[in-house]
Amino acid sequence: MLIGRTAEGFDEFLGPAGFEPVAWEQIVVDFGAPPERVWVTSCETLYPASTLDDTQLAELRAEFAGATRGLLTADGILPAAVRLDIARTRLAE
Repeated sequence: MLIGRTAEGFDEFLGPAGFEPVAWEQIVVDFGAPPERVWVTSCETLYPASTLDDTQLAELRAEFAGATRGLLTADGILPAAVRLDIARTRLAE
């Protein structure tokens, strides 16, 4: 079992240190927007695009444009979201 990938893994790791069982919460962050805005948001916040050289980035951008063209809504919005899994616990009293 990979510690940190499941509630049981967290509990197995943190329980002996005196923590309560982990509670999970999922949050969905919707960042659907015109494709250019989704591209910028993705490159600035979700993926380390700065590790790519100009040629690689241009190729990826072209692939992104082609792959997402058919996903646009009638008003030109590209649906996009990210799900965050939040694990919370505290020291047992």
